[in-house]
Amino acid sequence: IAPIMTNMSAAEQASQKANQLQELLDTKLESLTIPETIEILTGFNECISLDPTVLDYYISKAFIQGLLSHYDKAQATLMLATSCVDYDDDIVANMRENLELMEQDDGSTISAVSLDSDGKAKLFVEDDDGTFSFSDRMEQVLNEIFDALDVDNDGLLNDEEFDQLHVVTNGTPMPDIVMNQLKFSLGTENDSITRDGFFQFYLMQTSEDPDETFSDFHAFGYNQRLEKEITE
Repeated sequence: IAPIMTNMSAAEQASQKANQLQELLDTKLESLTIPETIEILTGFNECISLDPTVLDYYISKAFIQGLLSHYDKAQATLMLATSCVDYDDDIVANMRENLELMEQDDGSTISAVSLDSDGKAKLFVEDDDGTFSFSDRMEQVLNEIFDALDVDNDGLLNDEEFDQLHVVTNGTPMPDIVMNQLKFSLGTENDSITRDGFFQFYLMQTSEDPDETFSDFHAFGYNQRLEKEITE
């Protein structure tokens, strides 16, 4: 991939890089190695970081994640595309369907969901020792959302990535004081929220107000049975 001119705007850099990546993908799709596929995925992550408003970058990233059999991550990537200025329901729906077909070919499945008397998915299960922990599906959904927010794939949520959680679920950026309080209470690594810290955040929230957690999940495209809803 040719170097990007540094005197270009971020959006121009992203566009040029995406064109190079797409050309590479088109010419080598049938013969891509795993390292090459990961390199292209990393490239589209960079495009999104440079200009997070372009739908094509999310579609391409989701497709590459599908090639790597990371279907949950791919579907989660599409959830983050709703803020794109050129968002198109049909394009996203088509990619979701393609990913589902790819997953069916792989024989992949999601965790079984237990329902309560109201028809909602159970978020907690009682362990043998009488303590409570997240249900398997709850953990799976949290991992999917975390992976969707973790744009740079470093296993951590920096301030910008963690702030996106508030943008998706509340429609506004997270106030600085709230961000700082959460980072202090959850603990950080390299000044970023860890996956364990993210789970701890939802453990506290769900224990106090499970409806708030269901509302968050709905914003990311899950219904009350924790099934992904596909927009037609």
